[in-house]
Amino acid sequence: MTPYKILYIEDYEPAAITLDFILKDIGHTPTGALTGAEALELAAENHYDLIMIDVKLPDMPGHVVAEKIRALPGYQSDRTIIIGHSADIDHLDNAHSDVFDFAENKDFEPHAISRNIQRWTQSL
Repeated sequence: MTPYKILYIEDYEPAAITLDFILKDIGHTPTGALTGAEALELAAENHYDLIMIDVKLPDMPGHVVAEKIRALPGYQSDRTIIIGHSADIDHLDNAHSDVFDFAENKDFEPHAISRNIQRWTQSL
């Protein structure tokens, strides 16, 4: 599997720690943010291949984060995959999924994450 530089935005710290561990364990380079504002700063300073955004963040909705990232230099192309994810299926249904390349339920099982990353990045 190709290693990817991944930004994940997850406001629930135990989930963020788990996701960071899994992404490192399967060979990727993850960077985490707890808020949309923190994610925007990181995205402005670095380029990521894949961005996973919790659709319900404390400071701004995930779709707003995705729109603002897409407006940053270097993110206008389809070369960066942005995924909206939520533990609540109702939030995904109302997540403005048109701004995300994919909208998924959160799954912290390592094989599922690895399989999803392969599926998400087929176009890269």
